[in-house]
Formats: sequence, C-alpha cells, structure tokens
Amino acid sequence: FNETFYAIGTTSGTISPDLNNGSIISMQLNGNITLNNLASVVTGSSATLIIQQDATGGHTLSTTWKFASGQKTLSVSPYAIDIISVFYDGSNYYAVLSKGYA
Repeated sequence: FNETFYAIGTTSGTISPDLNNGSIISMQLNGNITLNNLASVVTGSSATLIIQQDATGGHTLSTTWKFASGQKTLSVSPYAIDIISVFYDGSNYYAVLSKGYA
C-alpha cells in the first residue's frame, strides 16, 4: 500500500484539500486557516495533513471536524509542525491532532 503525497505550499484562508491530489497533504501557513470538508471524499476516506507554521508562527485553525479530546489548537511557535489524521465515516470527520514535531 502506497499513499500519494501532495504539497499545497504556502497557504491561508479556507482550505478544502482534494484527495484526488493525494491523501498525505502538506502545507505551510502564512495566516490562519479554516479547514472545510475534504474534496473528492467518499465514506471510509482518510487523510494526513502536515501543517507547518511559517517564520512568524501564531496561525490558528478553525474547523467543524470532531477532534479527539476536543484538541484542535495548533502549535504556534515559528516553524512548528503538527500533524492531523482524519477519517470520514459518511457523516462526520473524526480527527486527531499530534503536536510539536521537531
């Protein structure tokens, strides 16, 4: 089994990652983001989002996805790296945020 890696690049604003481009998605934030529903998603889909702050840091995440323990606050240090794993059950997005990769 091999997943496809997709780099969005530097971004901010509202994002709807498209699983047709890959299920491992990286991005560097230059502003706050809102994660919408995944594009090209079907029941049983999953994805991994690698999110890195830019040199300024402090950028925030907004989303309606359901996070384990309600934890969806990103690390805010400059160049901090967090990873979100998400699963779609046909109705809800269930996510886990792992913080502070160095």
